[in-house]
Amino acid sequence: QGLLDLRPGRVASAPHDLADRELVKRVCDGETKYFEEIVRRHQTKIFAYVYRFLNGRREDALDVVQNTFIKAYENLKSFNRRRKFSSWLYRIAHNEAINFIKHEKRRTTVSLDDNPAIEQSLYTENCSR
Repeated sequence: QGLLDLRPGRVASAPHDLADRELVKRVCDGETKYFEEIVRRHQTKIFAYVYRFLNGRREDALDVVQNTFIKAYENLKSFNRRRKFSSWLYRIAHNEAINFIKHEKRRTTVSLDDNPAIEQSLYTENCSR
């Protein structure tokens, strides 16, 4: 079967004609190819949101968006289909952006060569003991 469902008794529909809830249902039912439509449908807006959140850092935003869709795919079965899918997806994107910033702060290091005041402070602190 391709993307069109041509089984007897079913109305043939292209992925772009399906509501998010139906796409999620189909992916959860094992028709994982429908996740491509979810990504296609939401990637531009999710990217714009994350891009603004990360102050225009394009490469970082692309990484966060990729992680967002990976997380969404991995957790799709936990999505409550009575809720709005895009809200759930934006929440994942938001959390991924926050996590990115937190991890980025941990990775940030200060070079003593770039800041003689810190070097002097550390020297004074250690030598005064």
